[in-house]
Amino acid sequence: MPIKRHLTQIKDSACSPQYVSQEHAHPEDAMLRLASLLHSLISTSLAGTFIIVALVAGQVTLYPIIAAAIAGFVIAAPVSWLVARQLYN
Repeated sequence: MPIKRHLTQIKDSACSPQYVSQEHAHPEDAMLRLASLLHSLISTSLAGTFIIVALVAGQVTLYPIIAAAIAGFVIAAPVSWLVARQLYN
């Protein structure tokens, strides 16, 4: 059995309809999935960077550290959308 035919059978037998047909998928859905994946990576990087900046600035109590982490998470949303748009186009 050729490998391509075997992979097609595996792809066709998958339970989820997204594995069977990608022709009807909307480009916005794919970009949203890409942006979500990028947000998980970018938000951790920005939150960590902002936490380090807060610690270097001498803010060693709980609330400035949490505020820095939340700021990194929130700022990562538009950044990840812009990166996803650049990668998708």
